[in-house]
Amino acid sequence: MAMRYGRPASRGFTLIEGLIAMVIFMIGVIGVIASLLNARGATSMARRAILANAVATDLTEQLDTWPYDEARLGPPPEEPCLADPADTSGALESRGADYDSFLACAHDEDDLTGDEKVWSGLPRHAELAGVRFESDSNVDDFKRFWVVREENRDGTAASPPNTGVRKRIWIHVTYGEGGARRKVTRFVTKFRVGGL
Repeated sequence: MAMRYGRPASRGFTLIEGLIAMVIFMIGVIGVIASLLNARGATSMARRAILANAVATDLTEQLDTWPYDEARLGPPPEEPCLADPADTSGALESRGADYDSFLACAHDEDDLTGDEKVWSGLPRHAELAGVRFESDSNVDDFKRFWVVREENRDGTAASPPNTGVRKRIWIHVTYGEGGARRKVTRFVTKFRVGGL
């Protein structure tokens, strides 16, 4: 009898091999979806941080156009703004008594246009690119604050107002991110003409 040579019969995949391949494929799909969701969240966080920086830049540029003796650049009336104008304690990023006391002494949204002041920056109720300045209860809203400390040449506090050589201005923009408050801070020094 002669032996036949040829291709062996193709076996294909077993059921177990097919199930293992499907499980590996599904793990890969879940990984891709998780990566996309993570990237979306990171993009949202970056977008909000960029918007907060844009709001801070806008306020910085507007403050720069005000005269040295502008009432909106007056010193804070009380603590904690006098002791911690840069908010190194993180009062603006928390909720509670520290937050409320910092708000009470800092200049805020109402000072931008109060007493019919000219304001050519971002309006309070702007809906530009998702920037909202509307409600105190909404953690997602952007809020603008600034603290002014006027100083003499030797760095001591100037009194009465508008007699010092410079005003140091800390600009804070707070916004919500993931249920928490975040903050962007800028610092500007404004010099009195003829004060140096």
